[in-house]
Amino acid sequence: RYFDIRDPDDKWIRIKIGSGALIILPPGIWHRFCVSEESPCLQAVRLFTNEPQWTAYPRQGSLDKDVIEAARDDYNNTRIVKIAA
Repeated sequence: RYFDIRDPDDKWIRIKIGSGALIILPPGIWHRFCVSEESPCLQAVRLFTNEPQWTAYPRQGSLDKDVIEAARDDYNNTRIVKIAA
């Protein structure tokens, strides 16, 4: 079982996961679950600090890339706290 995330260069980074694993991801990061033939099941729990409000945007599909990126930017801009230096 694996959890994949995209790096800043848009390449997948694969994280092997097992029972009891905890992964904390920044808001708006592209991610996916992967299972293997040896371990075809995965149970995950998503924890939110507030009421969950999200929409899944597939990277491939009928949505325009600009629409997906605009939605992702909007999400990040409303949830990231910026601290002045």
